[in-house]
Amino acid sequence: MDYFWIRQNREYLNTPAIEGFYQTMRRKDFRPETAFKIPEKNVVFCSSQKSLDFLDILDGQVFLVSGMVKHVFEMYERGMSYKFFCCLNNVTGEYGTYYAPMIPFIDCLAKGRAEKGRTAIWQERIKDRAVFRAENPLQEMVMIRLDVAESLLRRGPKGIELERIILV
Repeated sequence: MDYFWIRQNREYLNTPAIEGFYQTMRRKDFRPETAFKIPEKNVVFCSSQKSLDFLDILDGQVFLVSGMVKHVFEMYERGMSYKFFCCLNNVTGEYGTYYAPMIPFIDCLAKGRAEKGRTAIWQERIKDRAVFRAENPLQEMVMIRLDVAESLLRRGPKGIELERIILV
């Protein structure tokens, strides 16, 4: 089965950035075993003079997904929990609703096995997971299986990027 690294498309320059995120939350708490540290519902401010691009995936500070992406993830990973985020631009009054999925981390990166500019993962470590995070302290790496990617693409998502992963 093929896997893809799903992330925010960096061509969009005016995406929501949560003010004071690192003063109130820690990225390492966004996992199933520490999800209790994050409130169920969150209203966060993303002030901008310009209209914000509310994409279907935001991964700059923490991995957030739209309701459509959440729905697709739920079809393939039924037990995954989510935290609600309302990203409010208090300058223009616009807002976007997102969900932070509590995706399990798997130590599966095959360092040194990747081709030039590509990411590689150990196939035996991921088993048959549909959605998971590769354990990487430097950046957010959410991986999805081919069938999840196809389901997302059929729904016409805005602002996502997929990179094929090499299986070792």
